[in-house]
Amino acid sequence: MPFKGITWLWTPQRSFRNSWIKTSWTSGAFELVVGGLVQQMAKGGRRVRAFGEMVALSWMDGSRPAAIELEQLWNDLSLKHAFTLFCAYPLANICPKDDGPSLRHICAMHSGVISLTA
Repeated sequence: MPFKGITWLWTPQRSFRNSWIKTSWTSGAFELVVGGLVQQMAKGGRRVRAFGEMVALSWMDGSRPAAIELEQLWNDLSLKHAFTLFCAYPLANICPKDDGPSLRHICAMHSGVISLTA
């Protein structure tokens, strides 16, 4: 088994994100739900790595402000909990001409950006 000793937690991101958008979650609610999951996964000293698909889904659906807000919520959460967050924005959904300011804002919210082109 290649992933021996690793615990996986999967959440249905699109329905989770849609719930977040419809109910206008506050940072406190994000901390309670997502922070609670991170804290639960970190029990016993386990390192937590998360993949933030919700931001890319928001971006792909045309909701740049929601993607930026989610990124900020993740960044705020990282001040309270130890975890590594990976994000991925499909290049096919990014138009540098139209998305320039939002894209620069998103990139500035990350500790590192790797551009992969086909």
